[in-house]
Formats: sequence, structure tokens, C-alpha cells
Amino acid sequence: MDEVDVRLCGLLILNSRTPYRELADTLGLSLQAVHRRIQVMREQGVINGFPGGLSIGYVGPVVLYVFGTSSADNMDRVVADLHRDDRTYIVLVCARNYISLGALLKDHDQIEEYVDLVRRVAELTDLTVGLMSATHFGSNKVGWAQREQELSVLDYRIMRSLKEDARRPVEEVASELGISAATARRRLVRMMEMGAFTPSMDWRPSASGQTVAQLHLRLEEGADRNGLITDLTSRAGPHLFGAITFSNLPRFLLLVVWARSMRELGQLVALAEAGAGVEAASPNIIISESRFDTWIDKLVEERAKGRRPASLGIADLQSGD
Repeated sequence: MDEVDVRLCGLLILNSRTPYRELADTLGLSLQAVHRRIQVMREQGVINGFPGGLSIGYVGPVVLYVFGTSSADNMDRVVADLHRDDRTYIVLVCARNYISLGALLKDHDQIEEYVDLVRRVAELTDLTVGLMSATHFGSNKVGWAQREQELSVLDYRIMRSLKEDARRPVEEVASELGISAATARRRLVRMMEMGAFTPSMDWRPSASGQTVAQLHLRLEEGADRNGLITDLTSRAGPHLFGAITFSNLPRFLLLVVWARSMRELGQLVALAEAGAGVEAASPNIIISESRFDTWIDKLVEERAKGRRPASLGIADLQSGD
């Protein structure tokens, strides 16, 4: 990967339905160059598909992150065991058996039970729990949705048809569902405008053979996290891929960075530590990424069949007809 590839991946993660022509214009590339770069990254496994689904912002679950060092001998087994719980949606295994995982919980009452499960399954010797408050991709803050607007059974059927490939042409979706292309396009545009449907990309940067790491920043009391993210994004450019803040950890900031070498990673650590209000930055190099379907994907399947799950746990998530 080079800087253009990373920028291209960022655009596709935000909206994988973006036309290639628009991607080409944004990046100053030819249409052929965009096609070729995506093809190469798919062959490498860096791009592992374009999944689409009901957005986290629309459902409104508790987004929980757990970090810690595992004493387990077999990390593949740990990942497989964590996958068995349909609340786990991402597991990152880092150097020195450090684990970083994300989970989608139906309510705050599940926090203690889920954390205990992770501690036991992953055999964590230390553990930090974060309640995600915001995610940033570059200069974009994501997660907003108009939750007061309802979705119909047809909306959920359109979502289901785009689950494995969010870039499918609306004509294919319409043919599969027995509706007109105009209807499929209108309803899809509405779902995207209200933030209910997320066409994304499954990014596996470790497959590139380059260095991708989480930087854990310890901040001074009262540090301006949003201002720091803006400043570091400007200074690091595409090397700073994303940032996550946590409501219960005001003195902590998680960054995802990309580097072509360990030397460049060291420069990014130094850049972060020079940021306003930063006390220290600790890198955790990502070895593997695993993403899983969750109870939210099951919810879409049930709604697409016209069923309403007996227990959802999100009180204000509604479904129209």
C-alpha cells in the first residue's frame, strides 16, 4: 500500500457505493488506476469485500471496547471463542498477545457480564474497558443517524440483499426482490441519507505486509481530544487512519496509524507525543483482524422476513410496514 491506497480505502470504508469515477476525481487518478488499485488490494486480501448493513448509529447499541494482554497459548482459539458470542464484532490481535476487541451490547446491563466473559475466554492479565463516544475517519466524524424515521420490511429486504456486496447495482437488487429499479434506488438513497444503512468495506491492512498499529494516547487532565484529533490528522495525513474517543476514559485516545516501516511508526509515535495535551503514546502493532456478524445482522434478517424479534433491547428502534 501507498498513501493513495490508504486514502482510497478510507473513502470506501465511509461509503463503498461511491462510484469509481467519483473516487478517481477525488484522488486525482484515472478511472483505470482506481480499478487497478482496488483489484490489487483485493488480491492481496487488504480489501476483504464490501459488506453493507444496518448502521450502528441507527440501532444505538452500547459500543464497548476491551483492551488487554492475553496469557492464552493459542490466539486463534481465543478469537474463535470470542466469535461464538454474537455481540463481538471485531477482534484485533496485536504483538505480544495484546488484544483489542469491539462489541455491540443491547444495553448497559450487559457490560459486566460481557467483560467477565472476555476476561475468562481471552485469559486477560490486565484489562481496560472503554465505552465508545465517537469514531473519526480522517476528518470525518461518523455514526450519526435519524433514528426517529422508521424502516419498512422492504427496506430491510434491500439491506439483506446488499449484505455481502454493498456495491451491487440497484438493478440487480430490484430484480431479486421483484420491484422496480426506481423504487430500489429511492429507498436505498433514503436509508443512506438518514444514516440507517452503512455500505462499508472490510479492511485487512495487516495483509499488506506493512505496519498498522493502534496508538494508545494518555492525555493530560482536560485535554481537548477533538482538537488533538484535528491537529494530528492535519500533520500525519493518511498515516493517521482513524481515532476513537471513549466517554468513560476522558484522558485516553485511540488512534489507528499506518506506516511503511518501523522507523516511520516511531516517527508517528513521536508526532503523537508532541501533540497538545499528550503525556505518552504506546504503539500496539496489529497482527490480524477478524470481523464478525452480530445480533444486528440477525435483526435485519428477521425484519426482512416481516418478523419482529421478541427481545431487541433497543427500545426506540422501530419498524414500519
